[in-house]
Amino acid sequence: MKKLALTVMSLCLAVTMWGQTSAGSEWSPQVKQAATMIKENPAKASEAFEALLKGKNKKNTSLLVEIGRAYLDQGKTAEAAEYAQRAKDVNSKCAVAYLLSGDVALELNDVNKAAVIITRLFIWTRIAAKLILNMHRYIKG
Repeated sequence: MKKLALTVMSLCLAVTMWGQTSAGSEWSPQVKQAATMIKENPAKASEAFEALLKGKNKKNTSLLVEIGRAYLDQGKTAEAAEYAQRAKDVNSKCAVAYLLSGDVALELNDVNKAAVIITRLFIWTRIAAKLILNMHRYIKG
């Protein structure tokens, strides 16, 4: 029952985030290239990811989440959780970082933690949607 509720909430959240594009998508080719090294040579993959995060990209939450997602796709939950946390440290309201944290919890079969994270995220996105709607009404007049 909890997994069904979690799946429904995840789908609702995905629909609300459908129109958003990842600002870090310009880094996708480099992230994918480095992700191919995660299993065979994790040290070299880590170096490649850290090279991407140099300079102004150190605080790029989209890039941090994209790297975390690459680790999660390879089954490296600890590293994925680390990058999700780094993204949350940069921007505590980064929705995709919390979504990644929820996915890590699901991968670790911690359904309760995942449900809490995704429920909070759902509430935040609903609040943001209401604020945007109210702002739109105010601007219209």
